[in-house]
Amino acid sequence: MKPRFRALVVPVAIVVSTVCVVSCGIGSRTTSTTQTTMTPEGERDSQGVSVSLGSSPHEVALTRARQAARDGKWDDAAQQFRRLADTVEAGPEMRTAALMDLGSLHRNVLNPTRDPELAAQSYERLIEEFPDSPLRADAEAELERLRAP
Repeated sequence: MKPRFRALVVPVAIVVSTVCVVSCGIGSRTTSTTQTTMTPEGERDSQGVSVSLGSSPHEVALTRARQAARDGKWDDAAQQFRRLADTVEAGPEMRTAALMDLGSLHRNVLNPTRDPELAAQSYERLIEEFPDSPLRADAEAELERLRAP
């Protein structure tokens, strides 16, 4: 009789710290550290939000803001979207995504602090500040929907 061997798989977690410098107002800067845990099930940040391997701090911030919106944390999500939209270092792709998401957040009928005027401001800002953005047409379409009777 041959002995049987079973492979024992032990989940291993690796913690990676990412430092993100964000603009928090005129002339001020703060540094925030985000811990990311890598497990066999995927990568999660310290708040439990799933992130992709190799994500930039700005991608993590956008993912975290979107998760806050899905969780109904409207004010927190709006604040995070605004912060990312104001962070020049995030680049135009992240900033325009944050502005679109901020506009959508302010249009969401489930949001008790829903404000179509703030949604319009987000879309207008995207159009003015990023005229060559691939999201420009989406922002224009959303503005038309908001202005339709």
